[in-house]
Amino acid sequence: MKKETKNSILAIVTSLPIILGLITPPSLAVSIVILTIFIPLSAYYIGLVLMARAKTKKDEKERTKVTFTGY
Repeated sequence: MKKETKNSILAIVTSLPIILGLITPPSLAVSIVILTIFIPLSAYYIGLVLMARAKTKKDEKERTKVTFTGY
């Protein structure tokens, strides 16, 4: 399975309970599960994506710097 496909599936799975919780009022047990499991997972996933993008941009800047200076 491609990494992009795996990441998109992970994003959908972690955000689905939160979206459903906003549409229909969940029971107390479901609310506790969403708060303790899915919201931290979503935050972790978002953090991974942001760190990967920042690293990519940093690498891109380094590559362009090398290209323009000729070294």
